[in-house]
Amino acid sequence: MPDDIYAEAAQQWDLPRLYADLTVVKRACNGKQNSALTELEKDCLRGLLCGHSPTEIALRLNRDVTGLRVSLSRDGLYDYLEVLTEQRPKNWQQIAFILERSGYRLNAVTLSAVPTKSAPRQDLAAYIDVSRFYGRSAEQATLHAWLTDFTVRVAAIVGMGGIGKTSLVAKLIQDSFSDASLEKAGVEGVLWRSLRDAPPIGELVQDIRQFVTDSTELTITSTIDQQISHLLSELRQRRFLIVLDDWETLLQEGELSGYCAIQYRGYSRLLQRFAAEQHQSCLVVLSREQPIELAAFAGEPVVQSLKLRGLQPADAKTLLNTRGFAGQEAGLSELVSIYRGNPAALKLIGALIQDICDGQVSQFLAQTSLVLGDVLSNLLEQQLSKLSDAERNVMFWLAIVGKPTAIADLKLLMSTEERSHLLTALGSLWRRSLIEKNTDTKRLLPESNCPATVPLHSSTPLPTLFSLEPVVMKCVLHQLVDALWQDVETVIEARSISHLGILKTHLLLKDEETFSITLYHVRRILYRVRDRLVSTFAGDVEQLSDQLQQILGWLKDQPPEAIGYAEINLTKLLELINPSQAS
Repeated sequence: MPDDIYAEAAQQWDLPRLYADLTVVKRACNGKQNSALTELEKDCLRGLLCGHSPTEIALRLNRDVTGLRVSLSRDGLYDYLEVLTEQRPKNWQQIAFILERSGYRLNAVTLSAVPTKSAPRQDLAAYIDVSRFYGRSAEQATLHAWLTDFTVRVAAIVGMGGIGKTSLVAKLIQDSFSDASLEKAGVEGVLWRSLRDAPPIGELVQDIRQFVTDSTELTITSTIDQQISHLLSELRQRRFLIVLDDWETLLQEGELSGYCAIQYRGYSRLLQRFAAEQHQSCLVVLSREQPIELAAFAGEPVVQSLKLRGLQPADAKTLLNTRGFAGQEAGLSELVSIYRGNPAALKLIGALIQDICDGQVSQFLAQTSLVLGDVLSNLLEQQLSKLSDAERNVMFWLAIVGKPTAIADLKLLMSTEERSHLLTALGSLWRRSLIEKNTDTKRLLPESNCPATVPLHSSTPLPTLFSLEPVVMKCVLHQLVDALWQDVETVIEARSISHLGILKTHLLLKDEETFSITLYHVRRILYRVRDRLVSTFAGDVEQLSDQLQQILGWLKDQPPEAIGYAEINLTKLLELINPSQAS
């Protein structure tokens, strides 16, 4: 009877032979001829072959994480694998690759024409399930042209988390090897590395060189630049595709987008030199943010960049149809639009709709709150955590306005200092794939000097409007409410207006006649802040109101630059908390 846990491993691996060989090894190791692999060892082995970490396996099996790790490492499965393959895996990710080279993988996709006796490879492309791949024909054609063009030295695939960057490239590579198009283009092999664990740059360069030269006996040089020089010299003679996934792991937090952190500047140098120097190979970079090193090569044929967006509506519906929504048209188009065709989001939300709403999309859409789910929330929060202060300010303004907004209208809301950083921040957010931009005939804030509507036949250039897509808006609003609540709490505790923060810099609500921010949208923000504060004060509205009144008293007679929007915001907040005390 097939194993239930991680049963999918049997589709790609010769499990009976692997079990039998490991049993022989285990008996030889412990000297007991009647011993065999335990069910736990088999479960763990299948989990590792499916790409799951020991932690994930332990949680799936309801086992203690530390205990499972110890049992794998100490006179356990890792030791049996070492004896069987004559190679000790450095980490759990290498186990599948070592076993593939040992011939246990069924119908393996060979990702290199180079003999497999090279250094251990962490070729994730071989283990990405692309059997259910939808659409992307135009993107595949574009990428295929780049990867078979000897003039393209660097190709960057950029997009939000979950948008499908890894799947797109993996699908293309597997298809290209199947039809021999890469071989015909002179590509000798593909090396795929994930940078999720950010290995030292020296190790990575050495790893690539061993793959390219099919040799472990290489000259070790003292500097990173010298190592890169050796690598590029070798790549001038032969053509390889080198894929570096998860580039965003290397990027600096709290700064503008695309810059490598100080400890990863060697990677920055590698990317610069791959783009600038002559060679025959192609470095493919997958990232949530556009690497800043490529900006200098904009428009040059040696560097190409693809900004990946969501699936086309028809392809997104096909994805949903395969997940139990076939024959159900009501609400599918709206669902695809809300989540902007993001494949990961649609899969997660689709599963939630099946579980909670019995597969009824219309019932799910009738809920008042947009649902993100833990996985999607974590992806977004990871990206938002990297923002600079200037970028975060712009994101908060776009969340408050709640509609596509022109640069001129954003400037009307901002202080002089904020305006000076606006264009730079917008450019950085665009490179992070966190904002949308489009051109419309509507001007949303009539305080601008431009007319409220620009006729379609007018020669006046249409303004570019910036906005947040719904899933990003949801996450940013959560952070905005949290920041406002914390600012009020800090001012009360510190008894000082020097901690006003967002209360000072961002206007939450103004007279509706002179300001076309959606009243209901902004009141929702204020209501959430109110509810958090009331909860903090254990429902004591009078005490909370007194504290806000005291803060308003501190703001009296202060110069405008010292309080910004704080007095307006706190007054509106007080009106919601205790209308009888609002002046």
